[in-house]
Amino acid sequence: MKTLETLVDVIPNKFTPHRNYQINESDPRMGVNSNYGPELINGTSVTNIVDEYVYPVTTEVDDYRTPDEPEPDIPERMFIDSQVVGYSDLQMQIDTYNMALMGNLPIVGPLTVTEVGAKRGDIARYISETLPLVNLTYIGYEPNDLLVAVSAELLKRENLSENCSVIHGDYLTTEEVATSDVTLVISNLIYSTQMTDGTKWIYIEQLLKKMIPHTLETIVLVLLHDNGGDDNYIAYPIPNMSDLLLKFNHPFKIDMGKLPDMYTVVIDTKTKRFL
Repeated sequence: MKTLETLVDVIPNKFTPHRNYQINESDPRMGVNSNYGPELINGTSVTNIVDEYVYPVTTEVDDYRTPDEPEPDIPERMFIDSQVVGYSDLQMQIDTYNMALMGNLPIVGPLTVTEVGAKRGDIARYISETLPLVNLTYIGYEPNDLLVAVSAELLKRENLSENCSVIHGDYLTTEEVATSDVTLVISNLIYSTQMTDGTKWIYIEQLLKKMIPHTLETIVLVLLHDNGGDDNYIAYPIPNMSDLLLKFNHPFKIDMGKLPDMYTVVIDTKTKRFL
């Protein structure tokens, strides 16, 4: 089966900032220290969106607008800036997606994907652009209501909203989640200001226990091996992660890739290690 690995040469040139949005440099909210402006949706003050992107940001937004209501006043930077979804720049975002997906997705035919911590749902557009022969159905779970609102606009403007959507909610605490061919956890386990060294292992084990029975083919996780002493980043040292994965009766592989201190875990959920 041909996979995404065969398309490595075209990937960096295909994934570009959302073409329907342009940064308006004259907008005072676009300043370096603007923190994406204090007023993001209908006058609601939301701060430290990058620092808190893993967890819900408390907002006082009314019910989501109906089709005949005007678009919310969301700064354009929220639609195109990679920092909004936890990456230092667009190249870092592309490199992370490449590391996670090369060789792990089919390049033709129907494909259902679930993403845990979907942010804006960028991965749906990435797959659609780099794998045009894939008939993608995508469901993302994102607890940040602001990013869910952004994702709805983006998927609609990219003509992906018919088969792709981001659901407002936390995957782990959602009672009924989608079953899909592939489940992705790309950046949700990299950064957190709220998870301790002890709770991180409880969290990821619970996450695996929930993802495995809801994944028909493959689970892909991107993790950090060493956080360099910065407790804002979650490190899952490879030896400890291997011990955890051995608790589950499925073959897995670990790939260090090309990004410093980051690695990919790929779990084959359709195969049992022991009968």
